[in-house]
Amino acid sequence: MHSGVRDLEQYLSLDEKGNIKELIWGPSVTGLDSLLLTAFESMLFVVKSAVNLFSLSSRELESLEERYQELAKNISKKLKLFSDSYNKSLQWMAYSHH
Repeated sequence: MHSGVRDLEQYLSLDEKGNIKELIWGPSVTGLDSLLLTAFESMLFVVKSAVNLFSLSSRELESLEERYQELAKNISKKLKLFSDSYNKSLQWMAYSHH
């Protein structure tokens, strides 16, 4: 595998003159919110199925689901701007190909 100098630019923060201000390192958390929401929804579905299958008490599960719904609503509001613009671009692309 070979990489060029341009490949490294994504790890640099530059000032207006192009001088290096800082090195960006560590994992990227971009898009992690929606990934974690999806994972939690999947786990919640599995746990609900187990609760129903084994006739277990669902009181704690219902409380957890309520807290999750509030968290998901808050995260969705933050992601809505991205989602709206993405959906509009998809609609435009579909329209422009007709």
